[in-house]
Amino acid sequence: MIESPVRFGNREYLTGIVTTPPAGLARDAGLVILNAGLVHRVGPNRVGVEVARKAAGAGFVALRFDLSNLGDSRARADSLPVEASAVAEVRLAMDELARTHGLDRFVVFGICSGAEHALRAGLEDSRVVGAVLVDGYAYRTPAYYLRYYGPRLFRRAAWRRLLFEKSPLARWLRRFGSDQDGNGHLTAQPPKRRFPPRARFRETLATLTTRGVELLVVYTGEGMADQYNYDGQFFEAFPEFRDRPVEVVFLAATDHLFSRQRSRAALAGAVERWADRFAWREAPERVSVTI
Repeated sequence: MIESPVRFGNREYLTGIVTTPPAGLARDAGLVILNAGLVHRVGPNRVGVEVARKAAGAGFVALRFDLSNLGDSRARADSLPVEASAVAEVRLAMDELARTHGLDRFVVFGICSGAEHALRAGLEDSRVVGAVLVDGYAYRTPAYYLRYYGPRLFRRAAWRRLLFEKSPLARWLRRFGSDQDGNGHLTAQPPKRRFPPRARFRETLATLTTRGVELLVVYTGEGMADQYNYDGQFFEAFPEFRDRPVEVVFLAATDHLFSRQRSRAALAGAVERWADRFAWREAPERVSVTI
């Protein structure tokens, strides 16, 4: 495979690395890999590099790039909100692969906030035919609570924390009467991450899968323990998507930063296997790019 630096967009303000598969056949869709939060395009512990190379070995032309004002990409010249600018820059990345490799179908890969950007790009651009969503939106089920709280019922230390220390119930007991709104109701405390309402996410899934967009949804057991803690939770939360083009992978012994090599290999391997649903094509000559 070949790895080449590229600059693209107006004034070439975006910077990335294109990883191309070996000469011959390639998939009929390109892969666009986004930043995970504020992390440089290599990804947490270089997981972006490993995914790009594994995907290229499976036939994807992969472009991992920095969104504006991250890594080696410069700031935008306008004041577009980050949600809108990320989608606009995903489109520029697809335009670049279309220009240099003749592609018109794309898979967007994102971790955490990158998964959110991938979803928005899929909704707004019909060239997106697949998305890999790693530690994106997650919704609790009755079985989640049983697995989360069940073992704690038999631990003395857990009861002590529950009643006297830093648990939500202890905070509620200590603050009741001083943390109420004007109607006498407790005010809600903001969660660590704000997910859209479940119904809205269901609509997003329905829109994408009805269009035929292939989804690979990945959750890390250690990274998402406060939201997702068992294999099968996704389809219990959204059973209507069992027969849609949705594949879910639960990496139980993996943290959010993919700090273990075996975790990075597991994610890259999942993407490689999932790639089989995309057709092969004869790879055209790569257009040279001057930077």
